Amino acid sequence: MRVLVSREFLESIEKNVLCERPAWRVDAAKVDTDCDSALLMSDHSLFLISELSEHNPLDLFSKSEDKIHKAINDLFTTPQNNFRVFLNGSLIFGGLGGGADSTNVVTSEAFEDALKPVIRADSGLRTKNFLQLVSKTVCKSGILDQLLEVQKLDNFDIEGAIHAYYDIISESCPVCGELGEEEVSHRYTSLHSIPMDESLKIVKDYLVAATAKDCSL
Repeated sequence: MRVLVSREFLESIEKNVLCERPAWRVDAAKVDTDCDSALLMSDHSLFLISELSEHNPLDLFSKSEDKIHKAINDLFTTPQNNFRVFLNGSLIFGGLGGGADSTNVVTSEAFEDALKPVIRADSGLRTKNFLQLVSKTVCKSGILDQLLEVQKLDNFDIEGAIHAYYDIISESCPVCGELGEEEVSHRYTSLHSIPMDESLKIVKDYLVAATAKDCSL
């Protein structure tokens, strides 16, 4: 989803968010308000891109081999920080730390050459065959279906799980202290009155799901 924002908004993001992030990620994704780039925000990640991607995550999770293949091709065309290829532990495509620019002729030819030891095909066809192989493997393995099910374990998100967490560690909930009495009563009182085993399950499911939402496959 594209959202137009002001320079002041970007400066506010820089002030309030970047100081909370690891230094190596700040270096890789520091906001430059003078750049003619698009700004993406996913969960708590903030980064600049030079070109919007055609990749639609719904294609990747569609269970359709054709749509999955389209998603893999789109990721190859504009990898950003979502698509990398390693060969024997060495990065041969994509960027480490931050994102990668859109795939150009030079990058594409270098990747085609790097695939020569492992993809038996005429020059110019190795990348195409590789992307088809990845698509078929992802579709046949069913791994994304399993990943999606784990991501769905969380029914409360952090706004709910935090209340269960403070009950587990037997501390008063500072979140409730910051909210109005009416909002606490309406939304969160029930979370503070459930048995301990249910609180543990809420926090466990939240942490497992959050990990699955940010994993690399």
